Amino acid sequence: MSRLLVALCAGLALGLAPASQARESADALFRKVAPSVVTLIALDDKGRENGQGSGVALGKGEFVTNCHVVRDAASIRIVQGKVTAEGRFALRDPSRDLCLVSSSTLDGPPLPLRPVASLRIGEAVFAVGNPLGLGVSVSDGLVSSLPDQGGERGIVTTAPLSPGSSGGGLFDAEGNLVGITTAIITFGQSVNIALPTDWIEALKTRGLPPEPLPESPPEPRWFDEAQALSHKDQAEPLEAFARRWQQAQPASAPAASFLGEALRRQNRLREAEEALRQALKLDPSYPEAWLELVVVLDELGRTQEADQALERARQARPWAPALRSVRALRLLRAAKPDEALREIDDALRRQPGNASYWRLRGNIFATMGKQNQANQDFRTALRLAAAATQSSASQPGGRDDPGQAMTWVSLGIAELRASRLANAEYAFRKATELAPDRAEGWTGLGTVLGDLNRSEEALAAHDRAVRIQPVLPEARVNRANFRIKQGHRAEGLEELRSVTAQHPECANAWRSWAVHHVAAKQYGEVAPALEKLVALGQANPDDRALLGEALGALGRVKEAETLFEEILRADPGNARILLALGGQLGRRGDLARAQTYIDRAVVADSSSAAAWSSKGYLQLKQGDAEGASRSLETAVRLDPQHGNSWINLGEASMRAKNHGRAIQALLTATRLLPDAIDARIYLAQAYLASRQPEKAREQATAIQMRNRHNTAAQGINTLAYLMEGNIPKAREAYDSVRSENPQAARQLKSHAISTGQPGSRELPD
Repeated sequence: MSRLLVALCAGLALGLAPASQARESADALFRKVAPSVVTLIALDDKGRENGQGSGVALGKGEFVTNCHVVRDAASIRIVQGKVTAEGRFALRDPSRDLCLVSSSTLDGPPLPLRPVASLRIGEAVFAVGNPLGLGVSVSDGLVSSLPDQGGERGIVTTAPLSPGSSGGGLFDAEGNLVGITTAIITFGQSVNIALPTDWIEALKTRGLPPEPLPESPPEPRWFDEAQALSHKDQAEPLEAFARRWQQAQPASAPAASFLGEALRRQNRLREAEEALRQALKLDPSYPEAWLELVVVLDELGRTQEADQALERARQARPWAPALRSVRALRLLRAAKPDEALREIDDALRRQPGNASYWRLRGNIFATMGKQNQANQDFRTALRLAAAATQSSASQPGGRDDPGQAMTWVSLGIAELRASRLANAEYAFRKATELAPDRAEGWTGLGTVLGDLNRSEEALAAHDRAVRIQPVLPEARVNRANFRIKQGHRAEGLEELRSVTAQHPECANAWRSWAVHHVAAKQYGEVAPALEKLVALGQANPDDRALLGEALGALGRVKEAETLFEEILRADPGNARILLALGGQLGRRGDLARAQTYIDRAVVADSSSAAAWSSKGYLQLKQGDAEGASRSLETAVRLDPQHGNSWINLGEASMRAKNHGRAIQALLTATRLLPDAIDARIYLAQAYLASRQPEKAREQATAIQMRNRHNTAAQGINTLAYLMEGNIPKAREAYDSVRSENPQAARQLKSHAISTGQPGSRELPD
């Protein structure tokens, strides 16, 4: 790609205007130019589609497109409406990503070329191409800039583009061709690049003949049938087929690679590694085996070796979309969704018809909390998979569709994260209908049914998942979590212990073990489990934060702070870690340093209710009640369901003598956290301060229902009865306090006297 394109991709920050006026003429222009825009399908040496894009007719059977659309094609198919013809890769200008394709049987009407020098910023333009292979369509926008780099001018437009639009035409309102669409800067932001028509005219003088593709040994029957089984996600039939292939052709690296894939999908990871290393022994540069080995090594927790395998895959085939897909999956597992998104977007530009890539993109968006975008990608994956299934419906075993099923599983997980349980149940049931012999749909269904309190159905679904794939650790982990949730803690923990022993590489087993011991404050169990996650390379920021807290609770304070600081060096704006370190310092009494980290957490994530609540709590402990109230008001506005923020706000409002607001906040807290004793104590104190003794006694009663011998409740009753002038009842409550805690009784009497409660001086010392 030229220096101009690199510069354009690296640094765009433009204010873009709307293009509503241009839309009015989009239909008319589309009818005029559409016959000149074709779809180009790139085929490999076995005639299989490995990518597609668009092209624009130049006349005399010639079509211009982007080189990245056709450069790796063994053959090219040109589609113009209902007509299909063979194309020939004629010329290439790789530095400008511009190539020429010719056909002896197909032509299109050429359109006038308009030079870039005549364009104006703000001028309406129209992009016509074939996004996602769903048919030629038009989108409108504006010329947003015409940057110049090293004497070459390019075009930046707001006209939206999608994968598959590459090589299409950018037209002005009169239908003149002004550029060839090429680069999507960011999905969804309509900031895109087009190559000027001046470069088309220079192509015939600058263009080079296409480079010959490396030949691969033909193994059509074996390879195609194995790939069909792989695409249908049929692991056991694929294993049997690959073993027969090995018997027929012992020196076949693809046979060993497919065997490794089949074993990996059955979670037989060590056997899978052995098969893949055999494939690489037969062909050290076989990229599919290297990529499959990356996945296996990651799942075994051997991250460093996986890094090396990924580099070998890159050297073998740097342009492969599958390479980007594996990178994206690894980045997602490493809790780096932004980087993962860039990789999968690159894969989709090269192979927009791959349903599994769209599914992975949806998973990335779901992890980022962008549910609407995730659902759009899942729907795209389902449409593509359904089309592929339709085309192979006549094949044996065509009823089950594990590819579609796994997309429904991903959709179900995303809906579950968003607490849309009915949608999640529907998605998981669709998965079980499409692939009843896959465990993933059943274990997901068990999880959502558990959340719906349909316990018998949930356990049946979990049990079925484990029966289908007893070696799949995730199914057993989910069943163990369900059992613990149902109150069968010992049984569930024993199953988790068994999974960690049999599958020490299963990150979720260790994570679940840690989580289930946090509530009981059994940090001696929490820390080793999370340290195992770190060793596996599967610890996300929350895992590391929890590990730091566990280390601190175990008295390993320096290790905890070292861990937090190490994370912050790599990611200074990590709000979760800043909060954890601030909390650690606050518990040690180092309030000033704690405040520094909590303030940084607020800056890093100003939408975090937990950060604002922690800030307010620290301000309160340092005597700044008014500042604390302001911070805590922000916290409860950001998350009205965050109970601790309401408790802290109630306490801060009391300190600021704002008893009305304190009562409002603490009533909300008791509704959200009915068993929170401190909320009820503060609420009773607020009622006493506003001279509402009867309501204070109601809170004391609620406290005693949860803890009959609570001294604070009897203290509240003492003050309430004194305020009402009921000295005998006050004396009865006071005697109860004195019998439990004489020192507390003396302090209570002193407080009653200082606030002028009638009869307080008559209380015994």
